[in-house]
Amino acid sequence: MYRVHVVAAAAAAGPDRAQAQVVERGVTVQLGPSFYRPQSCLSRDLAVLSAATHRRALRQQAQDRQGSAAPEPALLHVLDLMGGSGIRAARYLLQAGADYVLCNEGDASNSACLEANLAAAAEAAAAAAAGGSSQASGLVVDAATPGGGRAWHLEAQQQQQLGDEHELGSPLCELAHEEAVSLLARCRLERRFFDLIDCDSFGAAARCVGAALDAVRWGGLVCLTATSGPIAGGRDPASAWALYGQHLAPVPHANEQGLRSLVGLAHREAMARRLSIQPLWSLYSPHGPVFRAMLRVTRQTQQVQRQQAQQAQQQLYGYTLHFPDSGENSCCGWHDLPAALLAAGSAAAASGASPPLLSGPLWLGPLHDHAHLGQLQQEAAARGWLSGAPAATDASGAGVLESTKKGSIASLRQLLELLLEEAAAEGAGAGLDSAAVGDAPQQQVQQQEAVSQQADELQTQQQQARQRSLPPWHLRMNDVGRAGQLAGPPPLAALAAELRRRGHLAAPTHVDPAGLRTTASMAEAVDAAVAGLGIRSRAVPPG
Repeated sequence: MYRVHVVAAAAAAGPDRAQAQVVERGVTVQLGPSFYRPQSCLSRDLAVLSAATHRRALRQQAQDRQGSAAPEPALLHVLDLMGGSGIRAARYLLQAGADYVLCNEGDASNSACLEANLAAAAEAAAAAAAGGSSQASGLVVDAATPGGGRAWHLEAQQQQQLGDEHELGSPLCELAHEEAVSLLARCRLERRFFDLIDCDSFGAAARCVGAALDAVRWGGLVCLTATSGPIAGGRDPASAWALYGQHLAPVPHANEQGLRSLVGLAHREAMARRLSIQPLWSLYSPHGPVFRAMLRVTRQTQQVQRQQAQQAQQQLYGYTLHFPDSGENSCCGWHDLPAALLAAGSAAAASGASPPLLSGPLWLGPLHDHAHLGQLQQEAAARGWLSGAPAATDASGAGVLESTKKGSIASLRQLLELLLEEAAAEGAGAGLDSAAVGDAPQQQVQQQEAVSQQADELQTQQQQARQRSLPPWHLRMNDVGRAGQLAGPPPLAALAAELRRRGHLAAPTHVDPAGLRTTASMAEAVDAAVAGLGIRSRAVPPG
């Protein structure tokens, strides 16, 4: 038996009215008065694909633990913290194979649409589990719950066909109307942990980050969202300090700074809980703007907690300096910050240049995991999501992703290709598997002497790799042209190829259609444009 529980009092039903519908990757939902962005379909694609690959990994781990014995059920429990129309919850249930989804929406005014959408998704999920030819008797409405809501259950005549993953009689999907942080705290107190928590919040996500880390299962995923464009762009420093504990300056690479600010906040909260995070993908979308990051959360072992914390602080968490006059950038850890500021300030005073702009503390490490993105690409291809068909349509079948802002990425294929190229450059620069920095020592350490030796070797490798790793910023082609007084901005693809020929790492970034992530400095990029591409510079006399 599969049930949809409504665990909070529903608002009084208003008068019947026509409900707008949208079809996203084959999942139809009613929107009602809820807010819906069709342009966010691609980020929902990535989240669903990550959930599906994570569930497959959980099943493989269960089989490895059991060996030849019958494997224990590998359940995927998902919390959609801010459900909106319920589109994410429905897609997790139908397309990620989630065994249980808790959909929470603090605003109960859209409860009618949410109930209809989740009921339809639960019925479709049960039918799919029964082989696509369910003889379900339909939805049955139970008596009101003590809280004043309603409980639904879906009866199926052939329950033995539903699979061993689901516990018969347990809920498949629940709908709640609670304040987000309160719900997370209650789940933590009740020891109800989730394999994936999706926090699709408006504004800053600061209040939910720590609470989500408390409620996620170790090894699980947390997807964070922020829409605080003024904060990321350095136009609201007071809010950045109050909400994130960060100083964010107005820099040219503000889009990337917004992602690093969000991941940096999660890293700080994780370190306070003796946890480690690893970004699997980080996504900037110009509509909004929206900053989104999928993080894997793991537990630190007692043997390496202190050494790992020090390494993380040194390598992954720190500050960036932007020099407005030259366009150059630099970064440093907290321990080097006083010396860096003193040197930069002295140089600026001596030359009469503008003082550097400080931002941080930020996440300085990789924004993506190449192996995970490769799995997402394979999964998307197997589902047919990389074709040219529109990802989201209205009720008439017309695509709704065409009217995006200039520079937007309108297809999942294009997005994954960009992310994979960016992640490949990050991996080539790091010289190490991203998981090896945080997780591999946990599995390899047998005794304290081995821990100390391995930590020393790892630190040496990280210091050497840092010399070539992609820095936590990107160069915009207009800024390269301005810094070199060029006749025009250099072509991005040509400049990237020239920088690679000179031994630098270079890859386009999805956060800016005219942005290039590279190990080259601004001066080196200008020289490559002038000497390598033959672009005329007004700063260099002809002949």
